[in-house]
Amino acid sequence: MIAGDVRARHTLQSPVGETADIAIIAAAATPASAAYLTRVGLMWVDQSEAADEDLGPHSDEAYRAYFAGTAAFLAADRITDGECCVLVAQNERTNEVVGIAVYTPSPGDWYINDFTVSPRNQPGFPARVQLRGIGTTMLAEIMEDVDRQGTCTSMSLLPLDEAAQAFWEARGFHRADPRDKLRLTCDEVHEIAERNRTADEDCPVAGHCVSAGDVREHQRAATPRVAARVYAGR
Repeated sequence: MIAGDVRARHTLQSPVGETADIAIIAAAATPASAAYLTRVGLMWVDQSEAADEDLGPHSDEAYRAYFAGTAAFLAADRITDGECCVLVAQNERTNEVVGIAVYTPSPGDWYINDFTVSPRNQPGFPARVQLRGIGTTMLAEIMEDVDRQGTCTSMSLLPLDEAAQAFWEARGFHRADPRDKLRLTCDEVHEIAERNRTADEDCPVAGHCVSAGDVREHQRAATPRVAARVYAGR
């Protein structure tokens, strides 16, 4: 299990009724944590390549899986640099990492840098069991973190694609301009934090995609060979 402070625990369920106890962990800024997340990233990149072969070149499923792998690399970099904040969702029975969120607090405005669930829990990925609610539980903990500050704070992010945009908009995020990031205003954050504590769980089988982050940062985190294929035409 990755070292750090356990912020919350949730029992999540798949559409076929299987359950898993998930811990939301604020990852410790240690070399071991960075190495652990790097290994997770490599595994997820391998899964993206397998999906690319099974589902056809440049499939959405392979693209999202590769995005998840580079999100793990970027989280490892954040930990290596000793910067806040990295949340890891981990299955307490198997120690499998099922989600990663990286966010940056700053006075008056917080930014969600990267947000993803593991490839096999993403929509369309060929997996027998997919857990519902990983993204919702990670977002709820970020909102709790904001709420603990007791100050007026806005929040913004870049959704990966239209499916991800639908997830974030369902949780109150919006754009003032089509070219802008998705955002919660200062006045909205605490109100929506309360709503997100009881939000409907995201469900990959229903096509819910939660991924968020700047694709340009992910391209820089990627290996050139794989990035050239997976990001082609995006």
